Amino acid sequence: NPYMVINDPKYLDYASSAPPLREALQLFTESASEFYANPSSMHTTGISARNKMLELKNGFCELLGFHDGRLLLCSSGTEANNTVVQGFMRMIPGGHMLIAENVHESIWFATRLYPGRTDILKIDNHGKIDPGQVRKQLKDRPCRVCISHGCNETGVIQPVQVMAEYCDYHHIPLLVDGAQTVGHIPINLDEVPCAYYTFSSHKFGAPKGTGGALIRDEAFGNLLFGGK
Repeated sequence: NPYMVINDPKYLDYASSAPPLREALQLFTESASEFYANPSSMHTTGISARNKMLELKNGFCELLGFHDGRLLLCSSGTEANNTVVQGFMRMIPGGHMLIAENVHESIWFATRLYPGRTDILKIDNHGKIDPGQVRKQLKDRPCRVCISHGCNETGVIQPVQVMAEYCDYHHIPLLVDGAQTVGHIPINLDEVPCAYYTFSSHKFGAPKGTGGALIRDEAFGNLLFGGK
């Protein structure tokens, strides 16, 4: 159940991390024991591991209504956000980013690392973003817009469908950080035409050390090198 809530009256820090579901730990143990081969290997055991990985990836994408891109597995939501942000900035030297002022540090770091190539997208007194503000701040250059679906500090949920449709209409790739929303509220990415949607699995009952990015736009370079 992707929307299962674990009730623990002694623990109230679920925005930071949630306890793992027993079902998730069991599946992790079974998969690690049975499908241990390198999924890039061409022998039978490797092919079995690849098929299992694709089965689980496709199942996760189906739960989120994501049918027109690919799932990039990462070690965390931080790595997923860094892959998109740094990959774009390195690959496109003239690239620019418009970053909402309430994003997670794994995106906000770009305002310090690339000070001349980032602008701040303001939020209003209710913590919301005005989609019309995006267009006012854009320049005629390659650009990305970065927002959080849900704020880890206030709980405010952004109108990501409206934002994504607006950016898609103007051909501006949108990065949505879904670390605080996946597994907590219903999400149908078929209705949210964003270029990237990232997540952190330990926030909704998976083992730590897992996360990823759902990707529709491939215009970014690798964060890591040396393997497929």
